[in-house]
Amino acid sequence: SSAIKSDNYGGHAMIITGYDDNAVATDIHGKAHKGLFILRNSWGKNAGDEGNYYMSYDYLSNLGYDITRIRKLA
Repeated sequence: SSAIKSDNYGGHAMIITGYDDNAVATDIHGKAHKGLFILRNSWGKNAGDEGNYYMSYDYLSNLGYDITRIRKLA
């Protein structure tokens, strides 16, 4: 993409703050996806739902490319 070829690549992050196994989201093709992650976006509270976004398990597993899990803090 053009973002990768430019100097503007990066500088964005999201953190998964929760999940709902029973929530359902419908994509732009009308397909329902069960199970949503609740994400906090680095763009601040003016973006999304007061800074939160919701992403289906399917979407994240298909399109996520850099995911880190923290098991325990000191």
